[in-house]
Amino acid sequence: MKSTAVMRDQVEHAIARQDWGEMYYLLRAAWAADATPATANYILSKGEYLRGHVSLSPCRMAVARSFTIEPVVPLCRAVALLKGIDLTVQVCGFNTYAQDLLDAQSPLYQSSPDVVLLAVQTRDIAPELWSGI
Repeated sequence: MKSTAVMRDQVEHAIARQDWGEMYYLLRAAWAADATPATANYILSKGEYLRGHVSLSPCRMAVARSFTIEPVVPLCRAVALLKGIDLTVQVCGFNTYAQDLLDAQSPLYQSSPDVVLLAVQTRDIAPELWSGI
């Protein structure tokens, strides 16, 4: 297995040659070898080179949540990019999921998402299940 540094060097060489297919392949290989937040950020930093050269389907996702989800967003965006999806993520306010879902003027609706992810802890949405009552 190649080291991360070697793979990144190969990605840079593919960029210099404008070999976008090879670059895309190498980014997938880098993720398969080291699926970490650092690799996700690296993939996202190289994503700009792919736009216009590799077919990417745009997708807007909104996240209504009751807990901190921000650390996962770059991971989701990187994996989506490697699957051919140019993912834009709108994270709604902390613990405002009920208001966001019910108010047609909320940031959730204003962002016109293609996908809505409801990330709510069981204890927040159904406390009787959480507490065992």
